Amino acid sequence: LYALAVDGLLPESFAVIGAGRHPIGDEQFRAAMRDAVSRFARLRLDEATWDRFAAGIRYAQYSDADGGLAAVREALERVDRERGTAGNRIY
Repeated sequence: LYALAVDGLLPESFAVIGAGRHPIGDEQFRAAMRDAVSRFARLRLDEATWDRFAAGIRYAQYSDADGGLAAVREALERVDRERGTAGNRIY
């Protein structure tokens, strides 16, 4: 996905939502993704491109105890509002 961003092939509204049970927030998830891109991407990390790409990275924590995937649904709805994704999603 980062390579597509470098090549200018992602729309401005593009977003990535990570979901898991670990209690981390958006910033910690972005930092982990930045580390992964730095280590494994075929292209060198470019700060300006990363900043644009990372602006759309979110994290949703969920658990079976609090209604299952309600937090993920809320994150998707928030991204729809904030980034104009209009319900366009791929899983």
